[in-house]
Amino acid sequence: MGCCNRRCALLTGAVVGAAVALLGGILIPVGNNLIEETVLEKKKTKMSATICASNWLSPGGAVYRQFWFFNVQNAREVIPSYCIYTEEERVFTLNKRT
Repeated sequence: MGCCNRRCALLTGAVVGAAVALLGGILIPVGNNLIEETVLEKKKTKMSATICASNWLSPGGAVYRQFWFFNVQNAREVIPSYCIYTEEERVFTLNKRT
């Protein structure tokens, strides 16, 4: 009796899937550690003395974020017939100094 039935194929797929998941679970942290040690450490030492890095850590000016919210008043008319919509426009501004 050969190994060409559905049960054997499912078992083989499960074993291969488990092996790939185990290998990925081991290699992802090892790869991240290697990248951090080799690439990022060298880049940190080069970037820490630049003007760009100091401006990124503490920006000189104020930071403003605006979120625009549109309240469509006649949504049931707009969706089926693509007519002109009426909206109520409001702006929400967040002032944050970091």
